[in-house]
Amino acid sequence: MKSYHFFPVFLALLGSYIALHFYSAAWLARNFALSAGAARVVRLLFLLPAFFAPFTMFLRHRYAAPALDPLYIAGYSWMGIILVIGFTFLFSDLLALGLKFLLSPSGMHNFRLGSAACLGLLIPYAFYGGLKTPAIKEIRYTVPDLPPGLDGLNPTSAVGLNSILPDHSVLISF
Repeated sequence: MKSYHFFPVFLALLGSYIALHFYSAAWLARNFALSAGAARVVRLLFLLPAFFAPFTMFLRHRYAAPALDPLYIAGYSWMGIILVIGFTFLFSDLLALGLKFLLSPSGMHNFRLGSAACLGLLIPYAFYGGLKTPAIKEIRYTVPDLPPGLDGLNPTSAVGLNSILPDHSVLISF
């Protein structure tokens, strides 16, 4: 069975990814009252990485090389960063919509600065969480009535399954 339906899904994902860049640039231009020229520069600065990340995916698929790993990491990291930025700005807009009647215009300006400051704290924390070494946990699970043919099963044949021990227990690491 051929799957011709992926292309429209791919186009929808790519379009929403690029739209997220435009939304983030528009949020900055609108909330910090940038001039038309400065807003154009901000849009361009957000649009270039929008095409950089898919380009690094293409490079990784076609020309995988260890020397290009920093480039791949930068592309994939930008995808995570723009998602955090876009959703922080979206949450900020939704919250501002609710607070519009409670705060004065100067209070709303402070709210926008607070949103940007929150983003400034959130991005380094996201990098810390993404780069820290995950904790490895092991669970010992005993399988009753395990067939003798499965004793000493090769751990590479099952994802996450380290080994089946002689006492019919399974050691799983994750």
